[in-house]
Amino acid sequence: MTVDPIVEEVYRARQKILDQCDGDLAKWIQRLKAAEARHPERVVTLEDLRKKRQAERSGHPTGR
Repeated sequence: MTVDPIVEEVYRARQKILDQCDGDLAKWIQRLKAAEARHPERVVTLEDLRKKRQAERSGHPTGR
């Protein structure tokens, strides 16, 4: 089996965050919501993705 260094990095990051939350998924969710509140510009919604897909289909790759 091939080891993908990017996947391994994601696994390590996930474990680090889970360790910081004492293995508590509720704490992890609180952490995610706090990050979303601090950086709303980084949040991608399903509606954003739909708009992008529609724009690409209509020949406007930037969605404009």
